Amino acid sequence: MTDELLLQILDEIKVMRSDITEIRGNITGMNGDITEIRGNITGMNGDITEIRGNITGMNGDITEIRGNITGINADISGIKAEQTKTNQRLDAVDQRVGSMDMRFEQQNNTFIDRFDRLEQKTDAIQEQTAKISEFHAQTIEKLNNKATKDDFNYLKEMVFKHDEEIYKIKSQYQIVNESQDY
Repeated sequence: MTDELLLQILDEIKVMRSDITEIRGNITGMNGDITEIRGNITGMNGDITEIRGNITGMNGDITEIRGNITGINADISGIKAEQTKTNQRLDAVDQRVGSMDMRFEQQNNTFIDRFDRLEQKTDAIQEQTAKISEFHAQTIEKLNNKATKDDFNYLKEMVFKHDEEIYKIKSQYQIVNESQDY
């Protein structure tokens, strides 16, 4: 390789490092959004208390939900210890939450509005994740055209770690939202 080509590669790596720093800033912003969402969820806890007073026939369902939340908390602890089992546990939680959503929808239409707001926030996170994924694809394409195999492998691992961190944040956000709704 010539010195000029090496300098060009070095410039591209500098640009990519800048882009990675920007991505980290975006992740920090998302953490702030999650904190705000948690505050909103705390406000919804008061609404849930009022709903419990209005719906006297749901005592049995509430007991079942508390059991499910206990199971979800156990799943969260397992997620931290064994990431390979995370997807299976989250699928089971999603199924249980889906069936609970259907029961709540039949018993009280006010839950629909709250779930819609939570879905909009989740969609926003998914859109941000999609933008990061698009950036990832563009970076991979540039690396395939300009970088060496060793450079590509290093950057691929860094992007994977970022995607993994985003997935963890998204998973924690969804679990927090689900546990707060019950």
